[in-house]
Amino acid sequence: MFKSYRAWLVSLSLLLVVVLSGCGNANANANAAPIDANSPGFWNHYIVYPISVMLQFVAHHLPNHSFGIAIIIITIVVRTILLPLTITQYRSQLKTKKMQPELQKLKEKYGDTTKNPEKQKQYQQEMMILMRTNGVNPVMGCLPLLLQMPVFSALYYAISHTEEIRSASFLWVNLGHADPYHILPALAAMATFLQMKILQSNMTGDQSQALKVQQFMMPAMILFMGFAAPSGLVLYWITSNLFTVIQTVLLKKVMDREDGQLQEA
Repeated sequence: MFKSYRAWLVSLSLLLVVVLSGCGNANANANAAPIDANSPGFWNHYIVYPISVMLQFVAHHLPNHSFGIAIIIITIVVRTILLPLTITQYRSQLKTKKMQPELQKLKEKYGDTTKNPEKQKQYQQEMMILMRTNGVNPVMGCLPLLLQMPVFSALYYAISHTEEIRSASFLWVNLGHADPYHILPALAAMATFLQMKILQSNMTGDQSQALKVQQFMMPAMILFMGFAAPSGLVLYWITSNLFTVIQTVLLKKVMDREDGQLQEA
């Protein structure tokens, strides 16, 4: 069950990257309808336009009006807002890790349930009871990533449909176009691999096995899709993943200290 939640969400994330990066070159070269206060539709008016305005506001208050730095700042702000959910997610992961012996016993009790629907139903019911007893909510492990997906998509459209952002330069790249040297996609792939590696170290059992496959599959997909995606979007992905790595390391230290104090008490 844990594996299916995460696998479903990662697959959905990769699908979003595929769709957006596949449209990247076309929108970069086409005259996309500009996003403004009069843009029709809930998505454009209430999601994409505010992000476009925030990026312009932040950039105009930075030296050289750097939209690249603005994207980094907005990414950090979004991830900081999601921090309470991330802490809840991390606590849920720790609880799941501690209850692995009980989950293993339950798995041994029922054995292979793939060919016995009734047996599988009983197994899932007992597993849900065990999770509720230990205060584990599998959905919470997916929620932070799920909430980032609309931001990721809206940022793409904000870059593509705002001429000032689309034509802005940052370091060696144009934010509305793919990195001609493929440096940012390579950095995004490495940051994704590092993030998956650290997440795997905090998990055991089926979760860890599922992440072993994703640990190599997801960076490869990000690298491939980054070749076509706008550089501004890849910059968001790099910043978000590095934020996750630092955040996870710090949370692990804090939680380990709290756990040690509770054991001593």
